[in-house]
Amino acid sequence: MDWCLNVSDSSLSCILSQCRNLEALDIGCCEEVTDTAFHHISNEEPGLSLKILKVSNCPKITVVGIGILLGKCSYLEYLDVRSCPHITKAGLDEAGLHLPDFCKVNFNGSINEPAVLL
Repeated sequence: MDWCLNVSDSSLSCILSQCRNLEALDIGCCEEVTDTAFHHISNEEPGLSLKILKVSNCPKITVVGIGILLGKCSYLEYLDVRSCPHITKAGLDEAGLHLPDFCKVNFNGSINEPAVLL
């Protein structure tokens, strides 16, 4: 869904709720998506199966939204948050958010992306 400019919070929330076994999701440059898209999954069981999540260039997603996702994505291996002005390493640390030990986070493009991409 990279560069799908009309993706809304409600459509992404529906995808995450209905596609629990989804392993990779790229919503890069979906500029209208906010943390609200993730609020509905916070109360749902079971968790998400996401291993690769790319939210680069999503200026309305914050540490709050990432925190919700981290609470539901225990298998996350790669998180791309490049060009997300509200998501920084310091911000994640200040919020007390912990990524899975095996998860690589791309804050600025310096980490190689996984071999299998969307």
